[in-house]
Amino acid sequence: MYESDDEINSDWFNKDRSETISNRMPEKVFNSISVTNPALGVNVYNSAISKTNCDKYINILESKLNGQTMYSWQEAQVTNSTTPIKSARNCSDFKYKPENLGPANSENIELLDMHKEIYDVLKMCVDNYASYWGMTIVYYEAFNFVKYDGPGQQFKIHADHGPAYNCTVSAVIYLNDDYEGGELYFPRLDKLTYKPKAGDIVICPSNYIYEHASNDIIKGTKYAVVVMTDINTLSHKEQNVRRHN
Repeated sequence: MYESDDEINSDWFNKDRSETISNRMPEKVFNSISVTNPALGVNVYNSAISKTNCDKYINILESKLNGQTMYSWQEAQVTNSTTPIKSARNCSDFKYKPENLGPANSENIELLDMHKEIYDVLKMCVDNYASYWGMTIVYYEAFNFVKYDGPGQQFKIHADHGPAYNCTVSAVIYLNDDYEGGELYFPRLDKLTYKPKAGDIVICPSNYIYEHASNDIIKGTKYAVVVMTDINTLSHKEQNVRRHN
């Protein structure tokens, strides 16, 4: 199975696997970003994106997805559904990869630049997270920009990886924090409830143990970017942007 002693004695086989629920990764600083670990396997890259850039991204989203351009917010769907199921997921979203938008022009250039800026920071954090667990992430799905607009909007408990979709590591980038409610909730992790700050990136495994929810908004509007990643491309098809007609 192994070609040489060097493989058997590699860093992957000898890496420290001492992290447990009672003995988790200590807080650290990575590229000037404070990294905390509120639960086993859950890393928060605190204020990884500046407040100035977060505000800029929200302004871009609202100016480009207002229904007056070729792009718009859509009612969010649940995987497997062809129509929104608001009892499970009540919010709006906009999902795209840069290649979905075509050549750069006045209509899409801000969306293209925003995607690249977020990707550069996200990849740095995901690579750091994956290296701790001995993984290499090679696939990023389309970025899903999500808007929870007003009281009662939510996403009920769900896992990101499941029968209809494969992913290994999930990431959420939070663009604002001036709302009430909307906490990230992990029912299997001692009912961990986390209220992110603007610019935080939360990274965790995608599987059933890490089922999570976005709690009901009580007041205000929450903006986030949800990105699924994987260690291979075997199960992934290209996703197309949903355009306003």
